[in-house]
Amino acid sequence: MKIRSFSLLCILALAGSAPHLAHAQSEKPAATSPLSFRGVARLVKIERRGTGYEADATYPRFLVSTPVTRLANWKLRTEAQRGMAELIQQARADAKEMREAKISAYGFGHTPSLHFYAPKRLISVAVMGYTFTGGVHGNYGTDTKNYGLLGGETRPRELNLGDFFRAGSPYRARVEKMLLGKLRATKGAEKEAIFVVDGTVKSLPTSLLKNFVAEKGGLRWFFPPYAVGPYAVGEFEVKLSSVELGSDFKRAMLQTP
Repeated sequence: MKIRSFSLLCILALAGSAPHLAHAQSEKPAATSPLSFRGVARLVKIERRGTGYEADATYPRFLVSTPVTRLANWKLRTEAQRGMAELIQQARADAKEMREAKISAYGFGHTPSLHFYAPKRLISVAVMGYTFTGGVHGNYGTDTKNYGLLGGETRPRELNLGDFFRAGSPYRARVEKMLLGKLRATKGAEKEAIFVVDGTVKSLPTSLLKNFVAEKGGLRWFFPPYAVGPYAVGEFEVKLSSVELGSDFKRAMLQTP
């Protein structure tokens, strides 16, 4: 299991009369990409600056045109733009409260990483998101997107965990058990999934079970701060190999072109 060590980057320019803001804004983590977008996608960056907000978002525009890449391009662009628009709208609505709390600006960050790329069948992307809307620190976490065209289907769609297993498979119970086991195995480590180790978290909701990417050799899950441990511990990643995922796992889906 890999546990991310995030670099701490500043998302916003520091503003004069908000001493607590500098600390909060310095906590935007950096995203890393296992696969390079170079040669397969053009990264589009949009920036918005205004009274009470500073926002940055990047999304890929895949160069090859297939049903899967067209869906991915549309979805990833739309979600980046929507997230930015919602943050700006919130900043405008909270303008009075921000002045009273001496918060100069809300912040938004959105950075993609590529984990699997088979343009005719499957594209898997993780997006590191960050927001600051006041308080001691901002909030961050990785959200995942898996777009694919399954055999027997005529249109690509966003895939769920069950799509990676044979029909009728009791995959959920197996995956949950193995993820909890690996998180529990961090006991005593420098970075420990405390909420799992001490029994506070005994099961995983669907929102966490579906937060995975496909990559060479298996699937990788992301657990944001507070999900399995306190904010200070950071985000956890857990990979389950094709073997660990069992005989019902569709290993052929992870074949590269």
